[in-house]
Amino acid sequence: MEKSLQIISEKSLTAAEQTAGAPVLLQTLRVAYDYAYNREVLFIGAVNQSGNTLRSLYFDLVCTDDAGDLLGTANGACIRSLSAEPGDTFGEDIPVVIPCAGTCNVTLTLKKAVFADGTVWREGDAPVAVAAPSAEVPASTAEVDSDQPSEVAPVDLAPVEPAPEPTPVPVAEPDPEPTPVVIPDEWLNPPATAEGYRAAAEGLASLGNAGKPYLIKKFTALADKLEAEAAEAARRIAEAELAAKRDADYQSLLARKPDSADEWDALAAEWSKLGVYKDAVRRADEARKKAKSIRTSEKRLAAKRAEEAKQAALAKAARRKRIAKITATVGGAVLVVAMIFVLIFAVMIPASRQEDYESAEAYLENGEYTAAIKAFEALDGYKDSAERAKAIRKELTGREDGIFLSSATYPCYSIENGVLSYDSSVYYISGETLNVPDYLDDQKVTAISDSCFVGLKNVHTVILPPRLLPSAAAPSPNALS
Repeated sequence: MEKSLQIISEKSLTAAEQTAGAPVLLQTLRVAYDYAYNREVLFIGAVNQSGNTLRSLYFDLVCTDDAGDLLGTANGACIRSLSAEPGDTFGEDIPVVIPCAGTCNVTLTLKKAVFADGTVWREGDAPVAVAAPSAEVPASTAEVDSDQPSEVAPVDLAPVEPAPEPTPVPVAEPDPEPTPVVIPDEWLNPPATAEGYRAAAEGLASLGNAGKPYLIKKFTALADKLEAEAAEAARRIAEAELAAKRDADYQSLLARKPDSADEWDALAAEWSKLGVYKDAVRRADEARKKAKSIRTSEKRLAAKRAEEAKQAALAKAARRKRIAKITATVGGAVLVVAMIFVLIFAVMIPASRQEDYESAEAYLENGEYTAAIKAFEALDGYKDSAERAKAIRKELTGREDGIFLSSATYPCYSIENGVLSYDSSVYYISGETLNVPDYLDDQKVTAISDSCFVGLKNVHTVILPPRLLPSAAAPSPNALS
């Protein structure tokens, strides 16, 4: 503890400075600064000169600075839990906190003393009797004869010569007292801010030895502490602002609704900028997958459209060829014309429809069920074409109204290994009821992907093929959510 103390002042009390008649004799006062707790403390040296065991002391403190100017008065300062027996010296290891910063000198007045037996001495009570040390007087050992008169020795009453007057010693003139240093009050009791403590420390340091080094160290430490706390608060504010900006960016990215593959790639790049914040990594990966899926669908759609255009051109060329053959056989005669009409309506047209019928059969044999159903239905009841179309639907789906679609016609649908996916960003089907196809691109729909119909706003009901319905005949919740 001594290493953390700086002695400011110390003095021994004279008889005039002690409390007369008190049960405690105050001998020394020492003012020190305690750096461990940033406070000034007072140590006293005292002796219990009463006949009782002392328990507590109460006194008043008058605090002044090194120029003797009053700083303040503290009433009710005390020392408790003593156990000072009569004649004990105590107090050197008991600090008393001084309430006034800058105190260098203390005047202490004892106000009350409490003893172990419950008795109390207060200022103004009768003085405590203190036994003075007794001087021993040697007793006379001479014996006096009561029968004989005693003789009295004569006393020499001759005048005594007076002692010579001492030679006066010249007294030197006292040195003039130094001009006291006046310290501004704002340096002794500065505002409780870093700037106030720093200014006070710098002002006291400019006074040199009179600048109270212990206060300079105290105020500097307080300024450093407040500046460190301010820096920490600024750091926390900056972190909070950064977190708020990140959250705002996160919410902004959540609100974006990309349409094209390029927009999905741009969104993935923005998610990646957020690093590991929340689920940004997962969302960036999902955005990249979405972009890839759109590009794959676009390529597939373009290829199918090209193939359909090619087939349409071939069919048109074949029809033109047939018409050219018919036209070449037409003559100018009425009979020839009649024969041609008979040929066209009785032979050629049925023959053409027979070719379409055979084409539908070929589609069916090749497993192109969608094309076969469309071809049979396009024959408008030729032969058993209508029944064949219904039979194909029923054989493959278990019902005559089974749905066969092509992704070329409905690019919003795609299928992979029997798993159907729906992308409303490519092609949007409106209406309150959506019928899920049994077959897409001649692949049997065996399952629907998770979150398949997310994004459909006007669809209230989704009708699934019978094979996809569970026993409760309800659509999968993952597909609708």
